[in-house]
Amino acid sequence: MLGAGLKKQSTMTGLGACLFLAGVLLLFFVLYHEAARAGPLPWITGALLIGTVLCWVASAEAETPRA
Repeated sequence: MLGAGLKKQSTMTGLGACLFLAGVLLLFFVLYHEAARAGPLPWITGALLIGTVLCWVASAEAETPRA
């Protein structure tokens, strides 16, 4: 069985990967469609990519053992 720390690390890594994929796809959509640049999509894209970084930081923190 996986330990609780490894389960959390795997979950955060997977969630970060999904957010990264969604952010990159949305970024390409925003860059190649002129009408999308004026709406909320650039802000949503930024939020997804920031969420990616936060998930990966949480995953890295779950990996380090606590003394």
